[in-house]
Amino acid sequence: MKPTQPSRIQLSTPRLLVAVVAVATMFIGVFMLALGAGVMGKGLALDASAHVPELGVLLLLLGAGALVWTLRRRSVRARTGMLWETRLSRALTAWNERDDALSVRQRMMVLGLVSVLGLFFELVLIRLLGSEIKVFAFLKNVVLIGAFLGLGMGFFLARRRVGLIPLFLPGAAVLIATVALGGASGLLTKTVLPGGDQLVLLGLSVKTFQAVPVLLQMLTWIPYYIITLLYFIGVVLVFVPLGQYTGKCMRAFAPIPAYSLNLAGSLVGTLLFALVSFMWLPPLLWFAIVALLALPVVRTSPKWLWRANLVGALLLVAMQGLPGATVWSPYNKLVVSPLIGQDPSGQPFQWGYQLGVGEYYYQDIANLSDEFFAMHPDLPPELRYSEYEVPYAFIRPANVLILGAGTGNDVAAARRRGAQQVDAVDIDPGIIEFGKRLHPEQPYASAQVTPHANDARAFLKNANTRYDLVLFGLLDSQQVLSAFGSVRLDNFVYTVEGMRDAFARVKPNGLLVVTFELFEPWIGERIAGVLEQATGQKPVVLHAHHGTVFLVRNGAPISQAEVDNALAKLGGVVKSVAPGSTGVALTTDDWPYLYLRERTLPFAYWTMLPLLALVSFGVARRVLGGGWKIQWRFFFLGAAFMLMEVRIIAQVALLFGSTWVVNAAAISAVLLMALLANMLIARLNITSIRPWAVLLLVTLAASSLIPSAVFLSLGQVTGGMLAALLLALPIFFAGMVFSGSLKRVQNIETAMASNLLGAILGGFVEYLSLVLGIGSLAWVAFLLYALALAAPVQSTESETAAS
Repeated sequence: MKPTQPSRIQLSTPRLLVAVVAVATMFIGVFMLALGAGVMGKGLALDASAHVPELGVLLLLLGAGALVWTLRRRSVRARTGMLWETRLSRALTAWNERDDALSVRQRMMVLGLVSVLGLFFELVLIRLLGSEIKVFAFLKNVVLIGAFLGLGMGFFLARRRVGLIPLFLPGAAVLIATVALGGASGLLTKTVLPGGDQLVLLGLSVKTFQAVPVLLQMLTWIPYYIITLLYFIGVVLVFVPLGQYTGKCMRAFAPIPAYSLNLAGSLVGTLLFALVSFMWLPPLLWFAIVALLALPVVRTSPKWLWRANLVGALLLVAMQGLPGATVWSPYNKLVVSPLIGQDPSGQPFQWGYQLGVGEYYYQDIANLSDEFFAMHPDLPPELRYSEYEVPYAFIRPANVLILGAGTGNDVAAARRRGAQQVDAVDIDPGIIEFGKRLHPEQPYASAQVTPHANDARAFLKNANTRYDLVLFGLLDSQQVLSAFGSVRLDNFVYTVEGMRDAFARVKPNGLLVVTFELFEPWIGERIAGVLEQATGQKPVVLHAHHGTVFLVRNGAPISQAEVDNALAKLGGVVKSVAPGSTGVALTTDDWPYLYLRERTLPFAYWTMLPLLALVSFGVARRVLGGGWKIQWRFFFLGAAFMLMEVRIIAQVALLFGSTWVVNAAAISAVLLMALLANMLIARLNITSIRPWAVLLLVTLAASSLIPSAVFLSLGQVTGGMLAALLLALPIFFAGMVFSGSLKRVQNIETAMASNLLGAILGGFVEYLSLVLGIGSLAWVAFLLYALALAAPVQSTESETAAS
């Protein structure tokens, strides 16, 4: 007889994942303790309000507790976890069986409801996580990719006996709770980018100092990878129940009517989220809507499971109702706090207010009037002769255009220096409103000032006035605009074409001025190069207190004598600087990435994206097992369609402005084109998709070959209409190809799952635009559509085994 072997601890894949995360959490805790104790913090600037040692202890305890839980023996697991697992499985199966009894009318209603919920919650997470977790302001479409992966896996599970939708609200509540706790601790907003010198983003990059060894620098990168992976997996798991239930509901109908209902619900979800954004509604109401959409779907759950959903709904809403001075404008999470100054004697005084975007400083709402400095004569002169004063040492303009006017510091400076007409443009009405209410000089109250809540490029295209001074304020954004791409609010402003538009609005002998806070010298070199390319003149570059000022005159270049005279007027605290000449790439409308140094994939991207791809594959294999099959035509159609959406949104933003109105209209138009194509397929007796496929490829190639400048030269109305038509045609014909192919399938959930998984590929391929430019996406989409048309449609498939 063999000797008895000691029992070994066996870890399932989920428990192994928890163990890995626990060890990583403990490691971060020890690292933060060391930083807080000053053991290895010589070169790292720590925020005293972040409570680094306390947070380190908390992470160490949490990690140790989780590790102990994963290492319990099987007998202990059997008495606890497995009992709950069995009970939960039975409850979910019972709910699914009750749900099977729904009538056709009821099934139609819940399909529409879950389709609205899926798109609305997707947009909610994209906006919330992009604001609260700063890695998702950098990895802009990772939340979207996670949502698509979860929905796709859910579609593959649509025939399982265990219904997962009752887990959606509790799972969403847990996910959002971690966001709230992580944001309160500062852990999610103090992330450092690996290789941060390649790309500059506020709050994500820090200067590394010589005193910090390379290995310690690498340790600071660990949270970037852990936070991204954990929340990516969390998003995936939250969307699996939505995908499964959507797939189950669609199975009850023929493919074309089912897809029409799904598209209509998605369109309603998009418009609903656009509405709450336009109305400045806070996250409390976002999640109240999520709860109201989700609760009717799970109304037939067993009592204890129904209570868990009620608790989850209440937690979702309650966590957003915590007191705070936050305003959610259509674009930003805005926070205002008092701006306290200190005179040389040490006496504090309120100077104005400080505006933050999320957890990060954005701008001061400061009193910079002559009267204020007369009352405080001992303040440093660089505060009085700041970047706001620099343009007026060269010109006394009668009319001024300010792009990126913000809370009004530039507007106040223009009024102080005698401007009779000021057009103040800022894309965020929330920031303008704070300026109206709080600015000590009340610049927006003047009858000579006209505020415009609009995109800078859109305003320049529509403006007929020419100005003595066209001034770009400290215009910058770290927020996410598009749910479908890496479009930044300021992407199409600091380009050669954007500066040409601005220079065209400058009167003879007037000035074009760009003010920018430089985080890296190469950004200053880029802006100077863009201005020279756009205007034909090398700009004068001056450095003031907070910003660097670039000046170009529409006429004779600014002479050195004029520069010397201006510097004398500015108290001797403003300095002339010379931009470098390293040959940094210039930004254009095709490659508008101001904060990316080169046409390359940054280190933080090319190390994270393959990791996310591997995790996506691993999670899919673990959840789905080996019985799932991909419909390759729908897979490639999903990848190509994703790229077309990204390109269309970028193109429409360029033509009409990067506003939420334009963004919502573009996404809605895409869904409407797909819905129209689906309805035509349902009515027409189409036996072959080949004509539509040819039209798709022809119109896609045509829309790619015609430069944007052609449409821009025709004016915003005429050019915009022609561009919209040319962009809409490929979407419509792609919809005809998709719906014509969908009409032939018997297993709609597999086709939809394959389409969503293909969209994930499109999301990863989108990052090629960082290297090749936005225009390249159309040609990649062309190739993917060709692959899709070459792949056969499987009209019958083996059913996924029920389990």
